[in-house]
Amino acid sequence: AVNMNPLTQVKNTQKATKSEILLGLSESASWHARFKHSAYIFAGGLDYDLTEGDMLAVFAQYGEVVDVHLVRDKSTGKSRGFCFLAYEDQRSTVLAVDNLSGAKVAGRIIRVEHVDNYKKKKAEMEGEDPNKVSDDDQPPPQLELLEPAGGGPHAKGRGEEPKGGPV
Repeated sequence: AVNMNPLTQVKNTQKATKSEILLGLSESASWHARFKHSAYIFAGGLDYDLTEGDMLAVFAQYGEVVDVHLVRDKSTGKSRGFCFLAYEDQRSTVLAVDNLSGAKVAGRIIRVEHVDNYKKKKAEMEGEDPNKVSDDDQPPPQLELLEPAGGGPHAKGRGEEPKGGPV
């Protein structure tokens, strides 16, 4: 992959998404479709003071986050300004990439990308050899990536009250 300026990357992503909307492309024709197998996203350009809790607050707007890995310096424990997140529902990654890439978070413009292979990308970002990592990119065992029958928790028109009562 070509390493381009993150802001250029953000603008290119926004252009690709906008042209798809204008063309009325279906979900399967979208550039997002090639990441359908991965519920992970990468977020970079983060303020170093942001915590895992901050990541949850920002990214939970687009779905239930089930894994947050804020990459920290091994010796100091300080954030290195990027993290990986996994959503319970892979479709949330599309919303997060479309809505948060190029957004300002804590005064910095962040970039948010789909992750093709979490283990390889994580190894690469942590300075390890991504080729020594196995290809099976399985999320933690508690994650079920099966499509729920009937459209899942956000399906409209069931008439049921959400579980958990009033908030």
